[in-house]
Amino acid sequence: MSAVILQPPSDIHDAPAERVTVAGKPISRPPGLLGARAAMDGLACLALAVLMLRSFLVEGYMISTGSMAPALYGYHKRVVCPTCGEVFARGVAFDGSTAFASDEDEPSGGRAHATCPNCGEAAIGVADVPRNHGDQLLVLKHAHELRPPQRWEVVVFRNPEHATQAFVKRVAGLPGERVQVIDGDLFADGEICRKSLANQRAMRIPVFDTDRVPYNSESWQPRWLGDAGWKTHDEGGRRTFAFSSGDASDSENRESARVAWLSYHHHAPAETLFETSVRVARLPLGFEFPDSPLVEPVRFDADPVDGAAGTLTAIGPVNDAWEHRLRDLSADAAYQAAVTELVQRSHRLPITDAYAYNRSHVTQHAVGDLMVAFRPRLKGEGVFAVEMTDGRERFRLIGDARERTLSLRRTVGDEELRSAELPSALLSDDGAFVEMSVMDRQVLVAIDGQEPFAPWTFDAPASLEQLATSPVRVGIKDSDASVESLVLYRDVYYTRGRARNGVDQPYALADDEYFVLGDNSPVSLDSRSWADGALKRNLLLGKPFVVHLPSRPATLRLGDRRWTVRVPDFGRMRYIR
Repeated sequence: MSAVILQPPSDIHDAPAERVTVAGKPISRPPGLLGARAAMDGLACLALAVLMLRSFLVEGYMISTGSMAPALYGYHKRVVCPTCGEVFARGVAFDGSTAFASDEDEPSGGRAHATCPNCGEAAIGVADVPRNHGDQLLVLKHAHELRPPQRWEVVVFRNPEHATQAFVKRVAGLPGERVQVIDGDLFADGEICRKSLANQRAMRIPVFDTDRVPYNSESWQPRWLGDAGWKTHDEGGRRTFAFSSGDASDSENRESARVAWLSYHHHAPAETLFETSVRVARLPLGFEFPDSPLVEPVRFDADPVDGAAGTLTAIGPVNDAWEHRLRDLSADAAYQAAVTELVQRSHRLPITDAYAYNRSHVTQHAVGDLMVAFRPRLKGEGVFAVEMTDGRERFRLIGDARERTLSLRRTVGDEELRSAELPSALLSDDGAFVEMSVMDRQVLVAIDGQEPFAPWTFDAPASLEQLATSPVRVGIKDSDASVESLVLYRDVYYTRGRARNGVDQPYALADDEYFVLGDNSPVSLDSRSWADGALKRNLLLGKPFVVHLPSRPATLRLGDRRWTVRVPDFGRMRYIR
């Protein structure tokens, strides 16, 4: 076989004119015509290749609704928080899985305002924000002929109830399984379904990012509060936490020094709809509530047996006006103490499944499955620690620079569960990126993306009465240190939807059926809500792998005239995990 050598073309201006013969007479053809012809041939070949690619390998789809937000967007408005600078999407089209999602009209102000998912700034005006197109997906059409879809994989398929519609969801249940949603988690054949690190990263939803610190906000309350020795440094909208160990780093005090904690406290945004209740053991003698004394956001439910006792419930944080109204109802000391407890607890709530993408009047649920990510920088042979709880169990990760060990322990009984050599990157000047999660009754740790030991799994009760308002803390001992890029995430909490399938009892899948769910569970129309919860294998259209050709609205001005045009938004281009 003879060799074929490819060489770069010579400069067109150096090429001699081509000589051809027309009617028996030689003439010259300028080299520029050769370049134009070659360009046209190249464009034709490119168009043909795109046509062939689309016909046989890939297909393009645009998302219209927000059932997969924030992983994938439908039609939405791109909102910038005026307080912390967070950029987020506010949905304008929904699947209609529940009554509120299908209504065209919202309560007064619902559609014209948004709440920042990071700092909780409420009533951000969005009426004049132009609408953005949904994400455009490139889908590998025959991917599932080579390999069946795996759990947590994103798929595109024909809507089982309307075959002309294409839906995008995440695979939850696999063929032959009995699947059920219980208290926000997914179970298959009676066992909780756990996620790998890659799946957790793909599905996690930010709760608070310290690189988006609110400024000039009188109502802002810091989320991360430190023990003595912790200080904050703000620069360029980013917050770094620095710890000075002082005398505790002295070898004489090493054994007696305690971990200095930096603890997260979740403060409720103004539009939070989570309920907080306190027990009123005995109303004051002669005290009577008016016939309709309180409307939302506060109500009193009398005890059916002892009418003088009952429960005082707040929906969302109790503001000053409501606190004064409650206190004016009675001067009794026990009642006043109950009001004080209600006000304090209503402002410090568990993390909930709130979505900035959704409309404001969505019932929220407490979420205990969390992940924390940060970069610690130790300046000596000290110890860093991370402590997390999902409300069932509490775990502590300890990195000891002196002993060069990394261990995972259960705080009750100080039981060691996992151990490994401390990754050397944690001892460098730049530190290492630490991720720790307690999700799906599994504790997972990663250092610079690598898991030093296998995840620890545990069994615990499915339901919880009360979740911690301070579920995560980061600590330092025996060393000066800093913590930066500190971000807290939550897991997807699966709601009941219309509860037709796989909610009140397990749903059995045949050998060619899947159970699919949307990441934006409160508004997703999926297997929970369909008349038949199964997705047949023959309805799968392919695997989306990239968001391509995204755009955003921009304003073009010419004199007094203005036009809204679409410009590329390359920041939204990304691979789909």
